[in-house]
Amino acid sequence: MKFKNLLLLAIITFLSSCETDNNPNTTLTEADLIGTWQINEKTLEGSIEIVDNGQTQTATYNAYAKDINASLTFGDNPKKASGQGNYTLVATANFVGQTQTEEEWVELISDPNENPTWSLNGNNITLSNDLNLPQNLIVESYDGKILTLKAEINETETDNGQSVTLKTSAYFILEK
Repeated sequence: MKFKNLLLLAIITFLSSCETDNNPNTTLTEADLIGTWQINEKTLEGSIEIVDNGQTQTATYNAYAKDINASLTFGDNPKKASGQGNYTLVATANFVGQTQTEEEWVELISDPNENPTWSLNGNNITLSNDLNLPQNLIVESYDGKILTLKAEINETETDNGQSVTLKTSAYFILEK
């Protein structure tokens, strides 16, 4: 049960912060980004390292979205991003020699008061608001219709002597 909670923490943490990178071979303009993008694919892969009372345990996981009926919208005035729709997240975790797969239905609910603002700097889309953000999405490729984004996190949180390190790469394929 504790691992299940940590996997959920990993997924939630992924949604709240990511590192920046640039891909100089791909060019996306603000005009290209504005509009509604269908989410065609979402995948995650990563690891969680837990250090508690001097003992270290590591879990690896991967996840993918299926039955996707969701989109992301990048507005122009104001420059706000919002998600709508739903999908099923299928996550597989390997922990202490055991593999467990679970499915969870995810609904993207857009609250105008919490929707992040967005900015484009080179090939980085930065989402920010007063909550857990900023979050950076790296533009991996763009062909005029299909946009591939990557988000990465590598962070450690410590609470009551327990340390949790999360490393995740997430990929999104969007289509206009």
